[in-house]
Amino acid sequence: MVPFALAACSSTTPGQSGAARTTTSAAPPPATLSCSSITASTVSAALGVQVTGPTFHPSAASTSCAYAAGTFRAAVEITVAGGVSASTFDRDATTLGAYGATTSTVPGLGDLAMASSLGAGPDQTTTVAALSGTTEVIVSAAAPVSRIETLVQQVLGRL
Repeated sequence: MVPFALAACSSTTPGQSGAARTTTSAAPPPATLSCSSITASTVSAALGVQVTGPTFHPSAASTSCAYAAGTFRAAVEITVAGGVSASTFDRDATTLGAYGATTSTVPGLGDLAMASSLGAGPDQTTTVAALSGTTEVIVSAAAPVSRIETLVQQVLGRL
């Protein structure tokens, strides 16, 4: 999965007595993802794997929907985050290489997109992440890249 972190922005300005004063503004809210809008049948058709769910996992920076397949409770995970810059997206893609993932760019998907694979054979997990504006969509599954790209495109179309 593509690691990402969204932090609050802060700046320091001189106070009246010359002392520094720090102000903080919250990170932009994440793009809205309704897990009910990405049904199990949508995921199953796109990936060619029968799944159930989803299970909703919200956080302050992102929203995730997990779909189960067989005994795997999170066989497919879709995450949407808002407020992601192109430089953050690029940095996260570079970080994946440090963990041993094979990464490549994916042309024609959002503004920027990349695919990564980790593991081998039946234990291989493939992740496709796309940035559209400041919204990042990440889909991880044990499925071919082309099928995951299709699902990412469908998710982007529903935001």
